[in-house]
Amino acid sequence: MNRNRTVVRRFRSGDVDALERIALAAYGYPMSPGMRARLAGDHATLVAERGDTVVGCVLLADYGAVGYVGSMAVDPGVHRSGAGTALMEALIALAAQSGIESLALDATEMGAPLYERFGFLEIDRTLVLERRATPSATSLRSPDESSFERLVELDRELLGCDRKAALSMLASEQNVTVSLDPRGYAMTRADVLGPWLASSPEAAARLLRAASQASPGIRRMFVPEMNGAALSIADMEGYRRTRSLRHMVRGSPVLPRMRIFGQASLGHG
Repeated sequence: MNRNRTVVRRFRSGDVDALERIALAAYGYPMSPGMRARLAGDHATLVAERGDTVVGCVLLADYGAVGYVGSMAVDPGVHRSGAGTALMEALIALAAQSGIESLALDATEMGAPLYERFGFLEIDRTLVLERRATPSATSLRSPDESSFERLVELDRELLGCDRKAALSMLASEQNVTVSLDPRGYAMTRADVLGPWLASSPEAAARLLRAASQASPGIRRMFVPEMNGAALSIADMEGYRRTRSLRHMVRGSPVLPRMRIFGQASLGHG
């Protein structure tokens, strides 16, 4: 096999250790338990190989007409080798085969030029907000079936796409709470608040208060910069900006970001 040629294939369970190494090298922190679960979940995970060595990966969340790209990572030792380009070419082809009409992602400044070459345009920023929070040792259960089904229904009404598979995976994580409102919902997972969706700032504020009471350990969220109401509500609760990424889209339709007060993550939207 040509060791200088990059081949892209679907994820296999034996790839986890290699991807753990790449994630640590690329991001500077280890792969989370949630990320490990998503690798083998309902997401499409693509892996890049050179010879018999795994050198990169990218995930695609399929929401019907919209796909969300996340966890793009390439081993720093093979940067500028074409691995990132090969992964994006394969991902875009897979999205087209799946009937996905648009792709969205949150890019670092280093990663953005690659996506621009594939026609992604910046339409917003995604801000990582953090606050000091009360440590919580409470072990919380996943939402019951009726609460989860209502959450999925609200998510579909507010965003216009089907994210049930991704939401089910998120709801299976540890220390999950769900706060419901007739006009939206908020999910907390360990120390993260998100997804947090609402059709009005008033409903969003109610949901944040309810989520904070149910899970006092939450301290981090991912907020669209264009949603000024979300930023104001978060500011009043003590959240401050720590990081900013470029929210980029290829094609249409686009998720209605004014209804997204907090994303699930940088890989789910």
